[in-house]
Amino acid sequence: MRSRASLLIVLASSLTLNGCNHQFAFRQDRRIHIVAPDNNATVTAPVIVRWRARDTNGEAFAVFVDRSPIPPGTGLRSIGRSDDQCRQKPSCPDAAYLAERGVFVTTQPTLALPGLGDKRKNKGDKDQHDVTIIFVDQSAQRVGEAAFSVSFVIDHPKQ
Repeated sequence: MRSRASLLIVLASSLTLNGCNHQFAFRQDRRIHIVAPDNNATVTAPVIVRWRARDTNGEAFAVFVDRSPIPPGTGLRSIGRSDDQCRQKPSCPDAAYLAERGVFVTTQPTLALPGLGDKRKNKGDKDQHDVTIIFVDQSAQRVGEAAFSVSFVIDHPKQ
């Protein structure tokens, strides 16, 4: 019994030591730093989201407001693929279609969000919103897997 336990310890140690020699592909992507608003800040409308970007390689930013970004390996056209009217138009989704669905494409590191809807169920609740920024190429395809997010609360005037 003792030799079996010793063997397990040796095997576990071997696996642990061997694991230290591997180079993992995971790395933190720091190409975008969201400057404003601060994460979990309380802000007033209109909300202006600002970020600093580096190493963009001519890519644009797709900003997703209160929705998940498109998955890696897809493009912005996937947003309209379940909409029969959008599928019938070669120009769909255009900027207006995307904006109605909380998606904005920009080459500038700032975006004004004047018309965020009130998501509160009750007046005493916090009006929490989320913004996620990803990179897209010139054909509106998502570049890489990196996503940069910020959450904030909109302060509504007391009535």
